[in-house]
Amino acid sequence: MTRFMLSNNYFRPNHQKGFLPGISGCLEHNTLLSESLKDARRSERQITVCWIDLENAFGSIQHELMLFALRWYNFPPLVRDMIASYYSKLRFSIITKEGPSKV
Repeated sequence: MTRFMLSNNYFRPNHQKGFLPGISGCLEHNTLLSESLKDARRSERQITVCWIDLENAFGSIQHELMLFALRWYNFPPLVRDMIASYYSKLRFSIITKEGPSKV
């Protein structure tokens, strides 16, 4: 999927760092933030920082909307079907010393 998105210019590598091979996005963004704060302090200027809580961002998306976006951006049917199947049959269990849970 990453290869498809990169080859079709759907990623903006200057802004989006997640899941890109060979790029440590968190480190890069934290360094940029740190340098921006230092620059503001040195220059005695104000700076505004906005934190966005993306907890469970992927799990909270409407699955139909995600599938629509995949169709809109011409993802191959095999990829769309695989993702749709994953979400329609999503199950999990917790592995313990006694074996898998019945969750």
